[in-house]
Amino acid sequence: MENIDQIPSDMKLTRAVQGFLDELGWEDEIELNPIERTSCLDAKLGNEDVNCTLKIEVSEEKCWISVYLSNEITVTESRYTEACELVNGINAMLLIGSLCATVRRPFLYRQTIDLEGSEGSPTIVKNMVDVGLIVMRDWQAAMARVIFAKTTAKQIFAEDPLSEADAIDKALPSVRTPAPSTIQ
Repeated sequence: MENIDQIPSDMKLTRAVQGFLDELGWEDEIELNPIERTSCLDAKLGNEDVNCTLKIEVSEEKCWISVYLSNEITVTESRYTEACELVNGINAMLLIGSLCATVRRPFLYRQTIDLEGSEGSPTIVKNMVDVGLIVMRDWQAAMARVIFAKTTAKQIFAEDPLSEADAIDKALPSVRTPAPSTIQ
């Protein structure tokens, strides 16, 4: 996409994503599907603190913008439970978005907002990406320690004076307790 004028005028949220790219001077292209009224951006970004793959998906019909950021730390099968406990503890503290862990995939931050009745703006997109980058930056070392150094999530949270002391204890039952087979 060379400029915002190439995006159909009825794809207002996609135009906000292009505005975000333009404001940052990025030359990444948005993949458009005008028939389904969706769009997708894939980009790599990073600095000295964190390297991530960024994906922004837009559904004009649903009025949704979704931001996904994945880092370079792949969740191994042997460390999956600890990775889930770490992610659950972090998610208990997040106000916006969430992290997820999947075996043989990198840690993923995701956030979707519904902008029904709004045209969106480059600032909204930037804020969504910024929040994801902050979460990934702040927790990347902990993710690496859980996967590579075999540190437990409980140890991570015990060491972090900024985390809620009982965040991991709140998260543990959801990982270790099987779901009931029936709801009564």
